[in-house]
Amino acid sequence: MKHLAKQFTHSNSITKKLVILCKSAEEKFTKGGFAIYVQCEDNSVRILNEECQAKSTIYPPPTAMDLVSVQYCITLDRFFLLLESGSICIYNIEKETAILEKI
Repeated sequence: MKHLAKQFTHSNSITKKLVILCKSAEEKFTKGGFAIYVQCEDNSVRILNEECQAKSTIYPPPTAMDLVSVQYCITLDRFFLLLESGSICIYNIEKETAILEKI
């Protein structure tokens, strides 16, 4: 857990949620997941790899008031953000800054 605490001290935003991403229930108990996502108070979502290094950062559209839910689809390798307005944003996280593919 020390590596997690160290990562959060570099952030300028307060952490609202921390979720370990797993591809299966077995992975959850044996390996502990393949990534972590951190939802911050400023509505950004940081994705960290197994070594807790930043893989990608999701910035919601400027009009987004608040995130209702953040979900990851293993099959599509995409993040889905449900906004307070009811819009769903789909993000590709292959690059350092995630790409909004569809609203």
